[in-house]
Amino acid sequence: MIVTLCFVTLLFGEPGQGGIVGSRTTGPAAEAPVRDMTAAKGAASIKGRVVATETGKPMRRVQVNLTSPDFNETKTISTTAQGVFEFKDLPPSRYTITATRPGYIRLQYGQRRAGEPGRPIQLAVNQRVIDADFSLPRTGWITGRITDEVGEPLADVSIYPAQWKYFRGKRRMVPVAGGGAFNRTDDTGQFRITGLEPGDYFVLATTRTTWTVDDNPEERIGFLPTYSGGTGNPANAMPVKVAMGQEASVGDFAMVPGRVATIAGTATYSSGLPIAGETINMSQEFSGPGSSSSFGMQGAKVSPDGSFLIRNVAPGDYKLSIRGPGDKDQRI
Repeated sequence: MIVTLCFVTLLFGEPGQGGIVGSRTTGPAAEAPVRDMTAAKGAASIKGRVVATETGKPMRRVQVNLTSPDFNETKTISTTAQGVFEFKDLPPSRYTITATRPGYIRLQYGQRRAGEPGRPIQLAVNQRVIDADFSLPRTGWITGRITDEVGEPLADVSIYPAQWKYFRGKRRMVPVAGGGAFNRTDDTGQFRITGLEPGDYFVLATTRTTWTVDDNPEERIGFLPTYSGGTGNPANAMPVKVAMGQEASVGDFAMVPGRVATIAGTATYSSGLPIAGETINMSQEFSGPGSSSSFGMQGAKVSPDGSFLIRNVAPGDYKLSIRGPGDKDQRI
């Protein structure tokens, strides 16, 4: 399969002419900047205690953040061995408090369950709040195993928790936060996605591995981005429900093979001259609200006539960009 991008015109200037020209706009005067919390001292305070939901025991070294719309600084302290924290010398304002520790659900003060907003504290002059307490529940996790189409385990496959969300103007299946920046299968094909809030999820598996066909060495095959249940179509993906502090398994599922592609195109300046000798950069991005991973891979040089060709590209969505002389990367 050949994906042809013909006459891709990028808004570069001619070499040596400085690139894209910026513009200046005018508008209403900016609002007065918010104040620095360290400079605005007061005599009020907020004190609380953090315990684990499972055991009721105090939690030490929980990071507690204090923010206010009236100040441009975030105050951060850690809980003591008794699970206690206290913010002192606070001026009157409306404050939001957030408690965070790896392996536990991030909560705002007053938040009854994951995904709901918390309740700010309106602090008056010299007021002392002594019961800003938290009970932190553990996050959940998803386990499973990835195989190829004949049941052999696949190692080093990238794994993402995903959900249906409105993103970039349409409803789509997108990766969501969970498990850190990278989740990959081990040498037995097993994976474990941690750090998940309660909810319904899907699992997305991707790899750039390609291979030649046994009876036709000229043809190459790769794996489609594959969803839990062993499908390349997100509409047919199998959901998995994650509860607080619980494991949810999607079992084994096989990745779906598909033909590799060739990407061809032409890169020119706005004048029509070819951007000869420069490199077309290619990357694969998996993005959603609050979560984004991008992987660079080998692209291609632009020929003297402006054409370029990238062979043996595994199935998936990719971004192409190029940098002209004296310019920043421009996306194709």
